[in-house]
Parts: sequence; C-alpha cells; structure tokens
Amino acid sequence: MNHGAITVGIRESGSLFNPKIKRSPTKYVDYSNINPEVARKINDIRISEVREVCTKLNRICSYFPTMRFIGWDVVVYEDRIVLLEGNARPGINNPQIHGPLKKGREKYFEL
Repeated sequence: MNHGAITVGIRESGSLFNPKIKRSPTKYVDYSNINPEVARKINDIRISEVREVCTKLNRICSYFPTMRFIGWDVVVYEDRIVLLEGNARPGINNPQIHGPLKKGREKYFEL
C-alpha cells in the first residue's frame, strides 16, 4: 500500500494531464490546488516516446502469458527508456483517477 503517491494521466498523444497526490488509500488531491504553477508545467509536458514505450512493454508482456495484468514503472530519459520493475499485483485505483482504464481506450491499452 502506498501513501503520498503522485499520479498523472497520459494521453495517447503523450501529453500529461490532471496531476493528483494520493493522501491516503481513498483520498486524492488535485495538485493544482497545492501548487498551481507546477501543475500547469506538468500539464505542458509531452512524452513523445509513449508509443515506443507501450510497444516495448507489450513485447515484454508476451514473455509472461499467465499474467493478465502487469503494472510497469518506467523512466523516460531523453536518450533512453529504463524499465524499473513490473508489478504482478499493481493497484488500479491510481490510474482510474484520470478515467476508466478500458472505456474508449481499448486501442491505447492493447497496442
């Protein structure tokens, strides 16, 4: 169980949106209420490699056919992508703060 996590939505285009901070297992705070200037800067970020990251992660997932869901921790640098870890039992509440995982996003999540 994590506390104090920061979660940010990412669109298929790679643009980030809606940063939130997890204050407790059930309470999320909109980051723009805490630091509006930083929240605006986060919303201006675009990760152009998002398709490349998804393609590589899907290839890696094929090595684990019995795992139905893997939560990946990834760091995108300017010159490389680093996979920190894959979590067999990731929480799915944080990503759904930004919208349902599947509704209207099937294509994105099933590259």
